[in-house]
This record gives sequence, structure tokens and C-alpha cells, in this order.
Amino acid sequence: MRGRRLLSLITVLVTAATVLLTSSFVGPVASTEASAGGFPWRSDLDAASTAIPTAAQPTVQAQARSLLHVWSNNAKATAVAAVSTTCDGCDGQATTLQVVYFDGRGPVAADNLSNAVSQCHLCAGPVASSAVSVQVVLVKQSNQLTVNNSAFALNLDCGTVTGEGEPPACTTTSMALQFVLVGGSRRDLTASAKDLVGQLQDILAGRLATAAQAPAGQAQARIAAETGSITDQLQAVLVQDTGSTSVQRNIDIKVG
Repeated sequence: MRGRRLLSLITVLVTAATVLLTSSFVGPVASTEASAGGFPWRSDLDAASTAIPTAAQPTVQAQARSLLHVWSNNAKATAVAAVSTTCDGCDGQATTLQVVYFDGRGPVAADNLSNAVSQCHLCAGPVASSAVSVQVVLVKQSNQLTVNNSAFALNLDCGTVTGEGEPPACTTTSMALQFVLVGGSRRDLTASAKDLVGQLQDILAGRLATAAQAPAGQAQARIAAETGSITDQLQAVLVQDTGSTSVQRNIDIKVG
């Protein structure tokens, strides 16, 4: 009972935070842009994707992609991917990708958050939650920027119908990946680079979900091994295409 109340509270908080994020923008929202590969990009200062599967819709895949320039000072960009899966045999995936150029010279901030929660009491089938949020921040000077990067994953009441001694019925993974690129020419991403970054993020999300199925105690290490090369490729594409001279990579991985 206590676990169910905790899950309800977490779900409410995550949903409320996401609603607030998606309802606040700095300036007008630019029209949606479709790149050559068909990936829709918006220019939202707050980018969020949420996936909440139900018995009526057991598989939910949510996606958000945003690229924008911010000229104002004291601005903050936020990227969030959130998943809450509470039904037997359900699968929720959320991926968010935000690329933000801070073009002013005053203080700015960037937050990147990934949250995944799963619950299913005495499940007959697998329950899966996977959240991946990737944020790319380009700034003229590193001392003007404050960044935060955090992932959260939780299994609650995930016993199986076969009883004790069996592995949890839930597979819950969360990854927050943040790149901070400083200086250089700070060129805009080309259409082909945006497509490639989007494709690499999709591959990253797929490998995250697959590696999480490893036996308990091995999932964290397998995820790091499976996703490392994709993370390196993402960084290489971003550095080459934007002409940045310095890059900081922040990564947080959680397994429920």
C-alpha cells in the first residue's frame, strides 16, 4: 500500500512538472521544421516527452525534438523525458532531444532530466519503462552557464505471478545525456547532421532498453558498454558540425 501511494505521488509530480514545462515558452514558438529524414524539430525552450501506457494502449512511444537560439540573459532551457508504466504487459518509451544555442553573454542555465517508473503487482507479462533525454548546449563562454543533468528509475511492487525468488517483472531504465559545447564557430547543425543525431538517439534508446534485460547486477555495466560507442558518435558529429573547440559530456544512467 505504501509503495502504491509513493508511485501515485511520483506519477503526479512527474506529470505536473511536464505539463508546466510544455506550457511555458520564451517568446513565440517557431513553426515545426521537418528535416530531410522526416524528424520534426520545434524551437521550444522547454522540451518534454511523456509516455503513460494503459491497458487500452499498452505500447506508447513519445518523442520530442527541439532546436533553438536564445538571445536573452537569465534564461533556462529544460529537456525532460518521463515514463510511467503501471499495467501488465505494457511498454512505455520516451525520448527527448534538445539543441540550444545561448547567443547572449549573460548568465543562463540548462537542465536535463530523465525519469522512468514501473509498477505491476503479480504480473503475468513483462512491464517496461525506458526514458532517454539528450540535451546539447552551445555557449560562448563556459563561466556564464549553469547545467544540471539527472536520471531517475524506480520499480515498485514488481513481483511476478510465480511468487518470490523470481526476477522482477519490470524493466526500468533511464538515461540523461548532456553535451556542453563551448567556443568555436558555433555553426548551426546541418539538415543531415540533425537527421544523424536523431537516428543515433533512437539507436541509443533501443540499446538502453535491450541491455537493461541483463541479469540483476549486470544491467548497469552492460548499458554503459552497449551505449558508449553511440555516445561517442553523437559527440563526434556535434563537434564536427558545430565547430566547437571544447566539449563537456555529462551522463547519468539509472536502472530500476
